[in-house]
Amino acid sequence: MPISRSEMEILTNQQQLDAHIKHRLLAEEAKEPNSTGHCISCGDPIEEARLKVSPKATTCIACEHKRDDERDRKHHFGACR
Repeated sequence: MPISRSEMEILTNQQQLDAHIKHRLLAEEAKEPNSTGHCISCGDPIEEARLKVSPKATTCIACEHKRDDERDRKHHFGACR
């Protein structure tokens, strides 16, 4: 049985909420005393240069670029509707 548009929107919203909650929980765990922290997206260490510029960063540079690209695509396609 195919999924209706409203069911798909609910699933998408739930996935976004789940990702947001995961992001927040991992962000809390990412910063340990005297630690550089690890990216909450990929698990790799966050670059020292990034932490110097943004000490509370929770993602590495590569993952931040991916998030920015996704955000830009969503904004662009959302504005085209």
